[in-house]
Parts: sequence; C-alpha cells; structure tokens
Amino acid sequence: MNRRYFLHRLSLSVAGMALLPSCGIKTSNKIDNQSNVILKAGICADVHRDIIPDNELRLQAFIDNMNERGDVDFIIQLGDFVNPYDYNIPFMNIWKKFQGPGYHVMGNHDTDYNFTQDQAVTFLGMKSPYYSFDTNGYHFIVLNGNESDPANPIILDGPRTLYTNTGYDHHIGEEQRRWLADDIDKTNLPVIVFCHQSLDEKLLGVDQATAAHVRLIFEKANEKTGFKKIRLVFSGHHHTDFHNIINDIHYLSINSMSFIWMGWEFKSEYYSKEIEEKYPLVKYIIPYKDPLWAVMTIYENGEIAIEGKQSGYSGTTPEETGIVSPWHIPCISDRRLT
Repeated sequence: MNRRYFLHRLSLSVAGMALLPSCGIKTSNKIDNQSNVILKAGICADVHRDIIPDNELRLQAFIDNMNERGDVDFIIQLGDFVNPYDYNIPFMNIWKKFQGPGYHVMGNHDTDYNFTQDQAVTFLGMKSPYYSFDTNGYHFIVLNGNESDPANPIILDGPRTLYTNTGYDHHIGEEQRRWLADDIDKTNLPVIVFCHQSLDEKLLGVDQATAAHVRLIFEKANEKTGFKKIRLVFSGHHHTDFHNIINDIHYLSINSMSFIWMGWEFKSEYYSKEIEEKYPLVKYIIPYKDPLWAVMTIYENGEIAIEGKQSGYSGTTPEETGIVSPWHIPCISDRRLT
C-alpha cells in the first residue's frame, strides 16, 4: 500500500471503471452443475507485520484455518508482509506451519527500512522476485511490480525508514515482461497471475503504461491460443475489495488482512502510548476487528469461486472521522467468476 494513498481522494471516474465493493452482499459459491473441485488456495494480502501489534495472532488465525480445512493445496500472500529483521523470524515461522506449499509476492513495503529486494527474497524464501509454478493443472505466475523505471527513476532524499520518503518503484521492466510472455507461451495450462500492485487501475498500481503493456501480453496470449488462457489476475496493495473485467480477463483486488490506511492527516487514539512508541505508524490506521483472507476454489469446468470474509472496525470508523470513501470497506466479498 502506498503510504500517501488517501482513499477518500480517489475520483469517481476511477470507481466507475471497476465493479464497486459489495461488503455485506454474499453471492452463492455453489457451481450450478456441481462440477468437481480441482484446486483450492488460501490468499491473504498486506498483512504488514511491522505496523500493528497483533499481526502474529492474525496470521496464526489464517494458518490455523487453512490447516483445519484440510483441502487447501497452497497458500499465497500478495505482498507487504514483513520486513526482514531477525526479530521477525518467529512471524515467518507461523507462516511455515501451513501443511503445504506457501508462496510469496514482493510488496513495495517489504523493502522499507533500507532493505534490498535481495534481502527480502532471501528472508521470505522466494526463489526470485518473479517466478511461476504449476499446481493441479493450473499455471501460476508471480510478478514483481517493484522494479525501477529507467525513464522515471524514484530518487530518495535520504534513507527510507518510516515510509516518510515519497514514491515507490512500481514498474515491470522489459526483461521481466519478456520473461512473462515467454513463460505464458511455454505452458499449455490455464494461467492465474499474482502481483502486489494492481494491473487494471490507472492510479497507484503498476505504472499506467506498463500495466497496459502487461495486459496486452495477457490478451495476445488469449488470442493466440483461442481460449481463455489467462483467467484471473490477483493484486493487493490498495487495502480494498474490488473486481474488474477487462477484455474478458478478471482482475481482483484482495483487501488487507489487517487495516485501512487513513493518511497522515488522521491520528487515532485507539492504541496506548506504549504501543505507539513501538509501532509509530499505528496511529494513522484503523484496524479491522478480524483478520481478512480469501479462499479460491477452481472447479473442473473452469469456474472459480472466491470465499471471502466480513469484519468491522476496531475503534473509530471512517464515517466518524469524516474521511469517507466507497473504497473503505472491511471485507473480502464472496464472488463467482464464470
């Protein structure tokens, strides 16, 4: 999530290009023809271990739920997970308690406090900042939306320590795009993509020109194969819940597990002074009462169900602050993608 991302300033034109959040509207995940389940995956986003104090409990709840289900093939987190400090090793150990494969996406805040992407990759146990894997007849691609744009480099005026420097790299470079096109071309399987930053937004995801280029790679792959090879693209980053369809490809933003960011203009008094001293950014957020995550179920006929979660706010609500946006929404919606 971009620290300067004030949700209440998003324009209505941007809201209109997506299917607006629908917290409280629960759609049936029952597939009409009772097609067999071929894959289930647990998905969470923007846990932000280093911002609020209860994230070990939130992550533990997610892992416990995934293990208790007994039918989840893998889990994946969509970035902004943890900074690679040694004291965060116990947090990583919670993630590793999942009884199956666990995958990571690089977020823009995983390298805060002057960590490098290489350090984050090593700490998270990723094989590289972008990669792919196959599970149960599907091909999954993990992109890195945090590359530097040579034409528009982000220049800091000092060390990035507490998100106070403006700007984050939000680019997918030519080398990665070539790899992406080649990786898609090499597989005969249907494809699902994960990226921290959205690829369908004009604001604050991957930079607009690059996002359009990546979408074109997806659309050309679908044209070439003659079927819907690229099915679904997941992102986090925005701490909200929305679904967009562009040229018959679904783009789905998964809400933060933990909170909404209210901005530097907002000061919460929900946490004690002792906690604020340890977690300096906690005063600028409103936490969700319960951790949010999603479970994706893929059926044999290609239909996909998203099982989300609903929660509320701890402490004050956005309405009570006067900083209100349709994107402020403490849920991940249930959805059926056909």
